[in-house]
Amino acid sequence: MRSERAEQGSTEKDPWRVRLGRGIAATRTGRQLSRKVLANHLEVSYHRLAHWERGGSQPPLAKLIALGRILEVSTEELLAAGNNCKE
Repeated sequence: MRSERAEQGSTEKDPWRVRLGRGIAATRTGRQLSRKVLANHLEVSYHRLAHWERGGSQPPLAKLIALGRILEVSTEELLAAGNNCKE
């Protein structure tokens, strides 16, 4: 069953993914890590990490856990950091 948004052809991003992405970016920059360095630690491409940070997609669970470990924060803290970011 398709969602109403899909039926309307909307390209809106999921607010949860956007908040998570902002939280990843804010936490990464707060730790003074470049996208390239964090992407290497996660064993993903720079572009994949950028896509997550823009809210275009969400990281798989294993990568989300790795993000928390590398950035030394919980998933809840990543979301909270995203809530505190301006659009």
